[in-house]
Amino acid sequence: MPPEASGGEPLTTEKLEKLNQETASADGTVKIAVTEAPKKKVGYKNIPSLDAITARIAKQRAMSLSIDGSATPPEPEMIEDPKTPGVPMKAPEHPLQFSWTIYHDTKAKYPFTPASAVPGQAFSQPAPGSAGSEVPYSASHPPESTEYEAGLTIIGEFSTVEEFCRYFNWLKPPSKLEKNSNYHIFKSGIKPMWEDPANANGGKWVLTMKNNPALLDRCWNWLAMALVGEELEEGDELCGAVVSLRSKVDRIQVWTRSKDDVEKLNGIAKRLVKLLDVSEADNIGLEFQYNSDDRPPPNKFLSIQSMPNSSFRSSFQAPTSTGAPQVSGPGGAFGGFGTGVGIGGGWKGSSLKRS
Repeated sequence: MPPEASGGEPLTTEKLEKLNQETASADGTVKIAVTEAPKKKVGYKNIPSLDAITARIAKQRAMSLSIDGSATPPEPEMIEDPKTPGVPMKAPEHPLQFSWTIYHDTKAKYPFTPASAVPGQAFSQPAPGSAGSEVPYSASHPPESTEYEAGLTIIGEFSTVEEFCRYFNWLKPPSKLEKNSNYHIFKSGIKPMWEDPANANGGKWVLTMKNNPALLDRCWNWLAMALVGEELEEGDELCGAVVSLRSKVDRIQVWTRSKDDVEKLNGIAKRLVKLLDVSEADNIGLEFQYNSDDRPPPNKFLSIQSMPNSSFRSSFQAPTSTGAPQVSGPGGAFGGFGTGVGIGGGWKGSSLKRS
C-alpha cells in the first residue's frame, strides 16, 4: 500500500539520512529509541509485623522456660455447668487478695524486643547483675532503665490459687535457668524496677546462698506461696520477689514499699527466715538494702552472716546476753494457703543479728 493511502508522509532518502544523524552517537553507531516499561512496585506481602516478630520471640522464650517445651501452662479444668447440663464451664477457683505477674529476664542470647503489656510477650530489660559479674543485684542497677525494661518478658498473670499452681508447675525451677537469669513475681501494676513509684522509696531483703540448687528451688517455691498467700504481708507493704541465678552466689529478694519503719521490716525478715527454714548453717546470708545508692544505717536491720557449710542446725534459743534477737515459733506456716504443701517437721530457728 502506498504511503499516501495510509495517511502518512512518504519516506524519502533525505528524511532517512536526517533520522540517522539525529540518532547516531559519537562512535558512529546508531541508537534505537526504546521506551522502558514502568517499574513494577515491590509489595510487602509475607513480611511479619513488629508485633508478630515480638510475639514469636516471646513464645520461643516461654517454650524454653517450660518443663515440657510448651508455650503456655495447661488449660484450667472444665466441668459441666450445673445450670445448663451438657455445657462445659471452667471450674470455680479460689481468688487471691492481689493479682500477680511473673516476669523473666536474662543476659543470655535473646535480642532486644519492644515493650508489651500482653502476658507471654516481651515486656522489657537486661538483667540487673551484668553477665559474669558477682556484684550484688541491688548494687548493679543499669544506667538506663529503658535498657533494663527492654529485656523483661511477661510470662503470665494470675489471680487465683489454681492459676498460681499451673504456672509454677509449668515453669522450670530457677536452678534450671541459664546463668545470669532472673524470675520476678510482682503485684500486677508494679514493674520489677527501682524507678516504679511503688519501689522508688523502698528497699529489699536479700537472701544469698552459694550455689545450692535444691535449697534455691525450695526457698523460691516456699517464698512464692507465702507471698501470694499473704503469709509475709504487712498490709500492702510487699511489692514482689526476685530469684537470680548467678555463677557463684544465687540471690532471692523480697521488695518492700518503704524503708524507714525498721521494726516492721525486721518483723518481715523474722517471718521470712522462719517460713523458709534457713539459717547461717545453710551457708546463707541475709541483709536489707535500699532501692537506691544509699546504704541503710548500721546496727538497725537484722542480718545473717554466711558461715561455712555444716551439718549443724541451730535450735531455738532465748535471746543472748548481747541482746541479739532469736527467732522461734511453731511450724505449719503455709497451712492457711490451702495448697496441701507438705513441709513436715517443725520450723527450725536461725540466729538473727543486727547489722
